[in-house]
Parts: sequence; C-alpha cells; structure tokens
Amino acid sequence: MPLVTLHDISLSYGKPPLLEHIDLAIESGERVCLIGSNGAGKSTLLKVLAGQVVVDDGFLRLSAGVRITHLEQEVPQGTAGTVFDIIAGGLGAEGKLAKRYRQLTTKLSEKPDRQAILELGRVQEEIDRC
Repeated sequence: MPLVTLHDISLSYGKPPLLEHIDLAIESGERVCLIGSNGAGKSTLLKVLAGQVVVDDGFLRLSAGVRITHLEQEVPQGTAGTVFDIIAGGLGAEGKLAKRYRQLTTKLSEKPDRQAILELGRVQEEIDRC
C-alpha cells in the first residue's frame, strides 16, 4: 500500500486549471523530485500533500503514521540560523541526533579523537534505531 496516494486531483483558480486529474502514489523508500517551470503548480501540489490547500476534485490518502511537512519558500521573519539548524530544530529527537552527528563529524574532520569516534558510533546507532 502506498504511503501517499493522490487520486484524480483537480484544482483551479480560474482558467486553465492548475492541477488537472493528477494521480500519484509514493511508496515506502521512494524519493520524489518535482521539476517544472514557474507557475506549473509544484508548490501548490506540495500544499495539497500537506493538507494546506483543499482541492476541487479527487482525494488525498495518507497511510497510518505518515506525516507531511514542508519548509516555506520564503524564510519567516525573525528566523535565525542555518537551513540545517532550522530543519533539524523541527525534527525533535531525530533532529538533535542529526545536530550531534554533524558536530562530531566536523570535529573529527579537523582532528581525530578517540572519544569523538566512539560517541559518533553511539549517535549513529541511535539514528539507525529511529
């Protein structure tokens, strides 16, 4: 069963329709990339997936436990930090592990350290369990 299913999605803000009879299934382990010219509906399709835009026709089905999130194209005012920091900050425990992993790999690239290597192994094991 697909993690995400779009069936016969249509959406129009006038003529011509922005999305017309779209079908999409995303299976576990698949990676998806949206490519298209400006105004083709890429961002709108992502907003449909996130439940932020109601379609005119068709339906969206998410498998149990699937969570859709996205990062806005425009950086919200008052946001500070790198893209990595902002995204990791929104991932809870997994984000904290990713931050620590990044800190350790940076440290090890500058100077090998036995303690850091051991901690990196422990962090990797925790990430693998997530």
